[in-house]
Amino acid sequence: MLTAWLSLQTKRATKLEAKVRVLTAGYEKRSGALNAALAEKFTEIDNSTLELACFKRLAQDETAAIPGRLGAAEAEARDVCERETELQARYANLVEERERLLKQLQSITTKRA
Repeated sequence: MLTAWLSLQTKRATKLEAKVRVLTAGYEKRSGALNAALAEKFTEIDNSTLELACFKRLAQDETAAIPGRLGAAEAEARDVCERETELQARYANLVEERERLLKQLQSITTKRA
């Protein structure tokens, strides 16, 4: 008799578990999807936080490097200007020498003729 009662209770429990699974299957599926989405969002937040820290550090490094870069660019610009001035003076001297030599050549050729 106890065995029959246990068997009956087991069948009832099995049927109730099946009904509960049917009723809660959608909730379990939705819960799994939401948990996956939540985990993905946490991963995105972690990645964004890391990227933000990297860009902040990069901004600090770049801000610190600006004066040095400006100084180097200004020095290079001065050097280029000085070099250009020297080359312009050299060119003017060469043009003058060319004109002088052409005049000498003309005076020599006119004396021979």
